[in-house]
Formats: sequence, C-alpha cells, structure tokens
Amino acid sequence: MREKITFWMAVMGTISFFIGILFLSFEVTVFSDSEYGFLKKEYQKYNVQDDLEMEMPDIMFVTKEMMSYLKGEREELSAVTMIGGIEKEFFNEQDRFHMEEVQKLMLGVHDSQYLFLAAGVFLMAAAGLLGYGQKKNSANGMLAGIGLFLAITIAGIIFGALNFETLFRWFHLLLFDNDKWLFDPATDYMIRMLPEGLFMDIAFRIGLIFAAVAVVFLVLVLSWKIIVRRREDSGIYSSEK
Repeated sequence: MREKITFWMAVMGTISFFIGILFLSFEVTVFSDSEYGFLKKEYQKYNVQDDLEMEMPDIMFVTKEMMSYLKGEREELSAVTMIGGIEKEFFNEQDRFHMEEVQKLMLGVHDSQYLFLAAGVFLMAAAGLLGYGQKKNSANGMLAGIGLFLAITIAGIIFGALNFETLFRWFHLLLFDNDKWLFDPATDYMIRMLPEGLFMDIAFRIGLIFAAVAVVFLVLVLSWKIIVRRREDSGIYSSEK
C-alpha cells in the first residue's frame, strides 16, 4: 500500500511540477525581455512592417503597450500611432474584447505557475521521504510522470509540426467560448502584426525551454534511481519485497 501511495504521489508531483515549468517557459519566452527583441525579430521575419504600413519603432510601441496591458499594467488596451502615414488607434473593439480574455488567461498562468511548482516539489519530496528504502521507490513514479507528460508533449509537437493551423484552432476553441479570436486581416491590424507563423515560433521556443528542463530532470531522476539500486544491492539498507 505504501509503495502505491508513494508511486502516485510522485506521478502527481511530477505532472504538477511540469505544468508549472510549461507555464514558466511561456512567461520566459513572451515576457522576459522588456524590449521584446524576440518579437522584433519575428516582425522582421514575417515582414509585418509592409503588411501594416508602419515603421518598426511604431510597431514596437504598439507591442509594448499591448504587453503592458496583458501583464495587467494598463487598464485599457490602446495605442495611437502612425499607420499608413495617418495617426490612428491601432486596436479596435474586437481586439479589446479578445485581448481582455487573453489577459485573464495570462494573469491566471502567472499566478498559478508557482502553485503548480510548489505543489510538485512538495509531493515529490514527500514521496521521496515516504518511499525511502523501498525497492519500488518514488523514482519510478517520477519517471512515469515525466514519461506521460513528455508523451503528450511530443504528440502535440508532432501534430503541430504537421498541421499547426488545426492545433491553433483547437487551442482557441478549448479556451474561448466565442468566435472573437477570428480576425479579418483586411480590417484588423492586430492579426497582421501577429501572424500564425509567429505563434508557431513562440510554441517552438517554449518547447525548447521545456525540453531542456525535462532532460535535466530525467537525468537527475535516473541518477537517483541508479544510486538507490546500488545501495539496495550492496545492502546499505534493506528493501521491502
């Protein structure tokens, strides 16, 4: 019974920890650079200056205002700038409606990431203490947890690489109960500034950060499992059958 409890505590702790890591990877990717150099490179890559008829300094001004709003530092989403040689408001009412929903999601991610990380560390530590000295120790549960999470992640990456547009659509259908995320490039500046390829690159960068942490975690758990097995084999502590 104790082995089962230890195993599932480790599984749930690992999953919770990696949900926190996924959220943290997103925040690092999107918000870590106050000058948003990554987004500037993306704008240049997808040539949004021509699509928007805007200069890069004006695009970056809009970007900083938008990101400040998403971080909860602005009460209203607004940016008056030069577009096609005319000074006008960049965001329309549909932009504001959708970005208000996005802001709630992002603030929720920010607030919950540390809870997931703390809960994960607590459960894994508790499983390690409870399972100490057992042949089926908590390392098995951690390996199962990371294996499950990585399987889902890898499946998502493969599917996204093959058909990102469908994955992007499913993501929005899951998170939003309306169609306000569907924009018309002919009338909406924001979708011209944020093309689908940009989101694909963001997802790829999040995946790289997540994968790096997962590999380090996997190496640590495997090393721990090897040490435990060697101690059991050498009789340093007795094992439960």
